Amino acid sequence: MSIIIFRCDASTAIGSGHVMRCLTLANHMKNQGWTCVFACSPETLKSAPALGVSGYEVVAPNILKSCDVMVVDHYGLSASDETAFRKCAKKIIVIDDLADRRHDCDVLVDTTYGRAVGDYQPLVPENAIILTGADYALLRPDFQALRENALTRRDAAHGKIKRILITMGGADPDNVTAKILDSVRQANLAITVDVVAGGGNPHLESLRRQIKSMGPDIHFHVNTPDMAALMAQADLAIGAGGTTSWERACLGLPTLLIEIADNQKTIAANLHAQGAVINLGWHENIAASDIARALQNLFQNPAQVMLMSQKARLICSGEGAARIERFILA
Repeated sequence: MSIIIFRCDASTAIGSGHVMRCLTLANHMKNQGWTCVFACSPETLKSAPALGVSGYEVVAPNILKSCDVMVVDHYGLSASDETAFRKCAKKIIVIDDLADRRHDCDVLVDTTYGRAVGDYQPLVPENAIILTGADYALLRPDFQALRENALTRRDAAHGKIKRILITMGGADPDNVTAKILDSVRQANLAITVDVVAGGGNPHLESLRRQIKSMGPDIHFHVNTPDMAALMAQADLAIGAGGTTSWERACLGLPTLLIEIADNQKTIAANLHAQGAVINLGWHENIAASDIARALQNLFQNPAQVMLMSQKARLICSGEGAARIERFILA
């Protein structure tokens, strides 16, 4: 039986995005008959509870079995680590989106929209395959399954905003979510709001109190398994520029984007240039009043909302796992 090991971590500081996209690829490969194992730090299961309930074996990073493929999705690892992994792995696949260090891999995947193959050519072995762009984004099957209905609903709504989704990633250590909630209060619009947070968010209790004070039209979802459904029924998202960017794009969801990590700057700039999002910039430089004003402007301009949806849906179709599988099997 073929074995694939995923070397990834999650924490309050780095969020859960690395683990979540590896879980998507693991689920896909499991359906093809592969045995999947995760090698993670002790904090990972707390910050990414979805891994704990997935049923996959989880081992310490220094306890690695022999495997056919190792997938490395970790900003703290580079070529020297990956060379060491070759002692137990026949093939190394690296998932990255920084293009800032060398890798010893057979396949390099960077799902950043607008990323060029040439950005990695000096950083990987000469014979390595480089896969770039949102066509390789690792999305769970439910996003692709809901895509057609979500796009049809958006076209029928003609850009009117009745429901918004707030999602700042699994951890949100700076509690940007609280600032966005303040902006919703300031905007004073007749809308329903869904707020999503991960179980590793250190501000859960204060967010619960804040949301409770805002009335019955604001709903709080912690570790929700229904992210795709929440995105499909939303008319606008206010969110970060991490891996959820491709989930929103797949469902054609327009976004007010807020940068909360350095690696999101390129993503935010490229999506803004495409017209799929409005990039509000770095979270520390944005006031609640700025978000409120942007929200009010879109509420009054449904044509722009509709155009953003049309631009977003062209970026990602949700078939990334199947595309990457071909290079795992090659």
